[in-house]
Amino acid sequence: MSEGEFKVIKETEYGPQLVRVGSAADPEAGREDLGVMTDESRRKFMFGVSALGGALALLSGRALLQGDDGSPSTQSSSGKIRGATQNAHEHQDETLESGVRSFEGELAGYRTWFGLKKNEVVFVDKNNVPVGRPVQLREVVAPKFHKDGRVAMREYKYSPGPLNEIGIPGEGISGEWLDLIRDGLAYNFPDRQAVRPLHAVIDFNKALHEDDEPGLVDALKAGQITDYKGLVEYFADKPVVGAEHLSRVEYVEQMIQFEDSVPAIVQAELRRILPGLCAQESKFNNGLTSVAGARGIFQFMPDTWAHYGGTPEEVHSLRRQVEIAGHFFSDLYREVLVNVGTEAIRFLEMKFGSRELLERQLIVPLMVNSYNAGSSRVADAVKEYIRSTEVEDMPDGQDLFLAIADFAVASKRGRLGGYGKHAREYVPRIYAQAEVLRGEQ
Repeated sequence: MSEGEFKVIKETEYGPQLVRVGSAADPEAGREDLGVMTDESRRKFMFGVSALGGALALLSGRALLQGDDGSPSTQSSSGKIRGATQNAHEHQDETLESGVRSFEGELAGYRTWFGLKKNEVVFVDKNNVPVGRPVQLREVVAPKFHKDGRVAMREYKYSPGPLNEIGIPGEGISGEWLDLIRDGLAYNFPDRQAVRPLHAVIDFNKALHEDDEPGLVDALKAGQITDYKGLVEYFADKPVVGAEHLSRVEYVEQMIQFEDSVPAIVQAELRRILPGLCAQESKFNNGLTSVAGARGIFQFMPDTWAHYGGTPEEVHSLRRQVEIAGHFFSDLYREVLVNVGTEAIRFLEMKFGSRELLERQLIVPLMVNSYNAGSSRVADAVKEYIRSTEVEDMPDGQDLFLAIADFAVASKRGRLGGYGKHAREYVPRIYAQAEVLRGEQ
């Protein structure tokens, strides 16, 4: 290959990423050639002043303002979930500098996701911290490239997909459009890698076809529900039959009862977190039945429901769902302790410095994770992690849970082979939703 030529380093859906085999005397020679471009120059062309300029800012769901010190600031166009994006950036530096996954920092991405509008997407980095602001699902005009690197069209319309009657892609977001936005973020934030997008398009499309909830469908079509939090609140704020003075969130918090064997600190933490679990499992839709047959706001499977004395006729009773949940989590507390084992619990108590901190910062997250992945599998992760990790390499507090979860995802041994990314994300998603529902963010 001679000087001035290029080689393909990666194929994308809209063309190749190219790298120049430069001249030692003039390594920058030819970089402005628009026929065949390097990855860096293409990004500059696509996202610089000559191409998109401020397109990402214009696509943002937040208005750009000037702070008192002249620096950019943001204001939510909806006025809801105040502080969600702000908190994301507050934890960003702390997470990146430490090099360790931060439980609190990881909640930042899910707090932002919970407040996303139906037509927005936000990219997060490997620590789940948002990279830039949420971006609107609208067409973007940018160059289109042939596979050989030549510019096919200087003004190509990248579409997020055909929009349905509520203004979102009815068949999902176009991968080509997502790749374009990811490249734009890579140019604007060269020190941050946008790993994956978070959005609520799938949830809104499912809600739009809820034949059993005509009121919800009408509210969506009328534009009365525009963000993910509003989708959850449609059910969460409904009064409870027989306790009309309480919303469903308040009923779960106040009326769930645990057995006396469950420590008070665990009971208090569960009361705080379980509304987030209901939001994750069912969005507080007590009439929901999953494809697998799980039903109600806690999404109990039929066998579990029957084991605790529930009958098919009362499965949609919120009172019975909460009553059985109290018994279930009381048993789950004992299961986690027994499966983890006395020796490991004793070691962890020494590491945390007190039984109370251990219970609140690790046992409760393990219980929540067990609700999704099973207590035996979660306990295996704890024991294998302890056996495989030096004490000085173990993080503190709730960060230890993330370390155990990451270990479980990477492991293929025994039951851990069935512990996937969904199980890994389950707990921080629930904690973030619980905080937003309670106004703690």
